[in-house]
Amino acid sequence: MRPDGSEVAIFNEHGELVFQANQGMQELLFIHSNPDGAPSASGGILSEKWICDEILMGSGRGPGKTFGAIAWLAWPTLICQPNYRALLVRRNQEDLKETLDKAEPMYRMFGGRKAKQVPQFHFPSGAIIYTGHLKDSKALEKYRGGEFHRIVIEEAQHIAVESDYLKLLGSNRSAVKGIRPQVLLTANPDGPGNGWLQSRFVKVLSREPGAPFFPPRTPFMGSNKRVRIYLPGLLAENLPLMANDPNYVNVINDPNLPENTRRAWVFGDWDCSAGAFFPMFRSRKLAGEEPEALHVVPADQNKQPAWCHRWMSLDWGVTHHTAAYWFVLGRDQRIHVENEYVVSGVGAHEIGADIAKESIPLLENMKEPRLRIFADSGIFAFGGEKGNSLAEQIATGIDSILGPGSAILLAMNSREKEVAKENPGRALEMQNERITFQEGAHNKRMSIYLTSANKDRKAGWEFIRGLLRWRRYGTRAQPDLKWVAWLLEKKGQEAVSNYLEAFKKQKDEVLPKMLIHDCCRVLIETIPKLIADHNQSFHVPE
Repeated sequence: MRPDGSEVAIFNEHGELVFQANQGMQELLFIHSNPDGAPSASGGILSEKWICDEILMGSGRGPGKTFGAIAWLAWPTLICQPNYRALLVRRNQEDLKETLDKAEPMYRMFGGRKAKQVPQFHFPSGAIIYTGHLKDSKALEKYRGGEFHRIVIEEAQHIAVESDYLKLLGSNRSAVKGIRPQVLLTANPDGPGNGWLQSRFVKVLSREPGAPFFPPRTPFMGSNKRVRIYLPGLLAENLPLMANDPNYVNVINDPNLPENTRRAWVFGDWDCSAGAFFPMFRSRKLAGEEPEALHVVPADQNKQPAWCHRWMSLDWGVTHHTAAYWFVLGRDQRIHVENEYVVSGVGAHEIGADIAKESIPLLENMKEPRLRIFADSGIFAFGGEKGNSLAEQIATGIDSILGPGSAILLAMNSREKEVAKENPGRALEMQNERITFQEGAHNKRMSIYLTSANKDRKAGWEFIRGLLRWRRYGTRAQPDLKWVAWLLEKKGQEAVSNYLEAFKKQKDEVLPKMLIHDCCRVLIETIPKLIADHNQSFHVPE
């Protein structure tokens, strides 16, 4: 057993240790991919019921992705079979040569020899590991029609479009009994394939309550009925590298490197894409940054008192998700995003009921148990012959939990809008009468108000940027000496003293002005993915 606790090891037929996995990403690779279990250095067997067909080892620099992938192809029960065929590909011939130099000593211990004319490894059993490059889309064509039982794609982030990957995946099949077709990708986040790798492996919606995405290291069934898994890793897992080159962590975390590069190399951060609309957002701090450079905080350590002012937002989704958020102006003078509700394919009535149920613990402890929801204006549109507006349907859902009249619509309902066609004044009176009655009836009971949010999106985006700012302005405002001289001459010493006193009252800024509790997982995952376009609007990459 290794000092770090890893038990996964590979031996050759002579009992010689060929490969010892690092604890973490490398170890999990073998546990989740080998039907016959993972032989350990202590002689035991690590079994695992979830056997994965598509595996992404995605991380920063240094955790040992390449050595793990090389060893994975040479699994002993596979290379002893004469019909076993594997494929190792990398972006270009130059990078491939570096990988082959690492692979050759390991494969030689299994009796493998490198062919002279072509970069292949032949084993005594007749098994062959082929190698090649993916310099461009045309290079993929030479693998079409082949049958490769295991495929390793090194530096998969350089495959820009998922369709190119799927072409190669079509050659991952097996007509040999007892051999399962599997593919392993290694990748860093800093490449053109970042988007499709995220959506296929890293950020996959689970649709499970309380877990919007499948957590890392969790097998899940893909759309092609093959089991997938994302295995992240960090430099700290690679004990040999850390022992031999302890300064390497400072090399990849050099503050002089571009911020996106550091986030990709150090943390394996998949949300570090260039052109981010909110580049100041931090789910974790980088080396050398101020303590304020952090927006995500533990929910259990940042609960705010019941007396703090609270409100909500609601963004309705038709083709996308519907998202509701709970906000509180904390005693630390910051806005806290303390909870989220994100769903897809759920009706308006059910959404209203869910929001009400989620709000009860807050309302029960408030002196005046009232929450206001600022929602996008579209939900207030008149339903006409189709029925009530979405806002009214959400309100009926709230009423079903908190009681009739608990949802107060701060806009005209369908009946009032019908009256407004003939008599706008009377419709406005009806609206005011309804709101007044509901407020009086629910003075001491729990109520939720629905109102339209500000439609100025650009101003809203700039406001959010200001809330997320963590860099301080260089200096405080200073008195204007010419103005001091004029005041002294025209108004006297008292006027000067009052003017200077205002500058003494300046306080240090509270930064950042917004904190997001770590239970708001979808929001934390989404903010870094918002990409600025040429109009300084934003979009979420597909």
